[in-house]
Amino acid sequence: MSDVDDIGNAQRTYSESLHPNDYGQEAIGKCLTSYHLQTTGNQRLACVNGAGQVGLPRDMVLTATPASAQLTDNPTPDPTIGHPLTRTVTVPSGVPAGHYVQAFLDIEHPLKGELKINLEAPDGTFYLLRDYNWNDTGAWADGTWTFNHLGDPSGTWTLRVWDGTNPAYNTGTFNSWKLKLF
Repeated sequence: MSDVDDIGNAQRTYSESLHPNDYGQEAIGKCLTSYHLQTTGNQRLACVNGAGQVGLPRDMVLTATPASAQLTDNPTPDPTIGHPLTRTVTVPSGVPAGHYVQAFLDIEHPLKGELKINLEAPDGTFYLLRDYNWNDTGAWADGTWTFNHLGDPSGTWTLRVWDGTNPAYNTGTFNSWKLKLF
């Protein structure tokens, strides 16, 4: 794992993660950094990889994003129609191609079969993480998916979550998600 060093206040380190609910993200080479805990504004950060190599300090502006969002069922009976909950995270340029990608989702939902989830890479590649499965009537447990992405990971990654229709269960809660490159 990689750690983040706050050059001005080297008291905290954090493992690699791109998380939309954190207050900022930066990628330097293969080393992903995440700096959070109510830190906003201009910060100067450097990355230390697993081999102990220190990257150049980078200035970045950290801003807060919403912590959670409500998934709402599509009011029509056709689960292929509707508006997905969409979240994005941006991997800065300079990260080399050829990574394993891991997506972590924290969702609360009484019927996981009602959920369809996909992830779109910056190069337009779509990864179907979960499709509707109306026979899967169990409650959602946090999900993790790992796959090989051969393209350039730099740019905007888009997560989409659709909540299908069932009159008995009509809502769930999207708490957070993370994207990890390694």
